[in-house]
Amino acid sequence: MVMREKIGYYSKHIIRKMPDRIRHYGGYLYQASKTPFNFKKNASMFRYYTSVGKKVEIDYVPPIFDALISTACNLRCPTCLFILKDPDVFRGGGFIKVNDFKSIIDKCGPYTETVWLDGGEPLLHPELDKLLEIVKSNGLSPKISTNGILLSEKIEIMKFFDFVNVSMDGYNYETFKRFRGGTAKQFDSILDGLCSLRENNIKFMNSFMLTEENIADIYEMIKFAHEMKPDIIAFHNINPHGSKEYKPLTKSSEKAKQILDDITSKNDYPFDISLPVIFDTTSNHFKTAKCVQPWYYCCFDNEGNISYCCHLRQNPEIGNIFKGYNFNSDKMKNFRRLMINHQYPKDDCLYCQRRFAGEEYGFFNSRVKKWILS
Repeated sequence: MVMREKIGYYSKHIIRKMPDRIRHYGGYLYQASKTPFNFKKNASMFRYYTSVGKKVEIDYVPPIFDALISTACNLRCPTCLFILKDPDVFRGGGFIKVNDFKSIIDKCGPYTETVWLDGGEPLLHPELDKLLEIVKSNGLSPKISTNGILLSEKIEIMKFFDFVNVSMDGYNYETFKRFRGGTAKQFDSILDGLCSLRENNIKFMNSFMLTEENIADIYEMIKFAHEMKPDIIAFHNINPHGSKEYKPLTKSSEKAKQILDDITSKNDYPFDISLPVIFDTTSNHFKTAKCVQPWYYCCFDNEGNISYCCHLRQNPEIGNIFKGYNFNSDKMKNFRRLMINHQYPKDDCLYCQRRFAGEEYGFFNSRVKKWILS
């Protein structure tokens, strides 16, 4: 196990240091080495790596499927990327039909690798176990992102996910209420759910959103992780989607640099850590970096409607995966063209850290006790 962790650590370190023009190919070789005999999947992945950021029309199945299986939610987080655009977005939400979901996963399964079950709040779906079985029966990796309120109720199902992300943002009730808008009872339910995950040896991640205003809280977030014992703790720079209420972390912030340098000066953490991208707003790269999601992800909601990425709303005008969408609708091709030409929608994409995937401030590997720093 230690040797495998070291190989993974140094492989990621090497890929991270590669020049931009060849980094994708290093990523392909690393991914292909995991499944050397899966021709369909590897051929599709190779076409992805030769197309990403270059071609508006693709000839492969995206490696990641992100399904909003529930457009209902039991929270109203003020920082939610959907609520920032539409406060009533979850009113009257519904659930994906099992047969619709199965038709897509059965068709695309041989070519893709991962399926995220997302929302809204995915644990609200009344037939979550059936959706999970469809993913696993196709040999795909099932992953889920949840607010954690229903974890204890769904703990038997959670045992069969390869990866569980519990979005926290708050480390006590006061901060939970501020950033997630929930009640004390809901926060207590999340704590119980995290304990259930650990007691059942289910690998999970706690994720936290950082802004210029709450960057100093990272110490309390790490302290919280010491208590809850996640496998990974991940920090994300906020994407305000045009809102003036939240200020992203930038390289001009001496406070942020000082705090993150302090965090990375230590190497005794018992969990992996992913630090956020820090935006260099004065660089040309800040404007020209391309998001891979229009090439890498297929995102659809419970009705089959497509979105350009996991941070933007689904829209039937982009396409509908239950009605013959082939990853190349006119609107999707045009969006890829805009991304290639750096003409993406500024309110939604300018401060999105997904445009800078691989450029995070640092990663800590708790098995080898080392940081990979940008």
